[in-house]
Formats: sequence, C-alpha cells, structure tokens
Amino acid sequence: MKKLFFILCLFTICQANAQDYGSNNMGFFIGFGSNQVRQGSGDGGPVFDTGGSFQFGLSYSKYLNSNLAVETALSYLETEIERSPAAGLGLSPTTLPLELVSLRAGLKYSFLRFLFVNGGLLLDFDVENDIIDPQTGLGFGLGIGAEYIFSSGLNIFVNPFLNQHAIIPFRKEDSHQRLLDGGVKLGVGYRF
Repeated sequence: MKKLFFILCLFTICQANAQDYGSNNMGFFIGFGSNQVRQGSGDGGPVFDTGGSFQFGLSYSKYLNSNLAVETALSYLETEIERSPAAGLGLSPTTLPLELVSLRAGLKYSFLRFLFVNGGLLLDFDVENDIIDPQTGLGFGLGIGAEYIFSSGLNIFVNPFLNQHAIIPFRKEDSHQRLLDGGVKLGVGYRF
C-alpha cells in the first residue's frame, strides 16, 4: 500500500508541475498485438501459448515545451492464454482470458516534426486472471511513433509499443510469471 501511495504522490507532483506550461492533448486509442508469458527458471512447468491481444484507452499529455510532454493513460487489455501442463501428466490444456487495467505515467519526446518516443511506468491491476501469476504491480512501457497534428488541433497517431508487466508484482510468487505484450496503437486526439 505504501508503494501505491508513493506512486500516486509522485504522479500528482508531476501533474501539478506540468500544469504551468504548454498545451494539452486528450486522445483515444485502440491497440492490437501479441503477448508472451515470461517465466522464472525451472524445468517441468507448464507451457503457455498466447494469442493476440486487444486494448483501448484514453490518454492525456501536458506539453512542458514544444518537444517534451508528461503523458498519462488509462487502458484496458484483453487476451487469451492457453496453459499446457508439463509433458507426461496426461492433462488437457486450459484456455482462459486475461484482462488488465493499466495506468501509465511517463514522458513523450517529439522530434523531426512528426516522430516521437515515449515511455514510463505502468501500474497494472488484474481484472480477470486465473491462468498465470497475478499481474497487479508495477511495469514499464516503451514506444516509438508518428503523429500528425491538423491546424484545427485534431491529431492522429500510430504508436508501436512494448510493455513488460509485473516487473515488481504486489503479490510475488516463486518463479513469477510476467506478461510481455507488444503491438501497435492507433489513435485520435485533440490538442488544446
């Protein structure tokens, strides 16, 4: 709980400092990608096969100057994971959904007029997860993308990304399994 309180305080301070400069951007995005379940060392454990993933969310950026912005987002991720027991046990594979809600806080740096890089911390919460270890905890995300801003303030963007969830899980398991997801987000926003 102390970790969560510290993160929320840090987030609030960053937002309060960002309120004095530049312009704002609100956006909506959808994303498509694939996943991988990363496991700690150990032989004889289950094998995970992941399908594609879908996500959507809202984003907000506060520009500190013409190139640098504090960026936050709230997103929902949905995927299915198949768990196959270790060979020789005679058990059938199980396929179950995994759903996460993520709050992201980070930075976005724009360059060469249309391009940007972004990255930051993820605060993840399991919505539905009965297939792998809990993903509720802290993660990290990185991305690179392109954005076009129309004279009206409307903008569109494409943002390939890679997110590692549960780097610091709030409930640690032995050989903790972590979800790695990557893909592309497409979005529309309005800069004001």
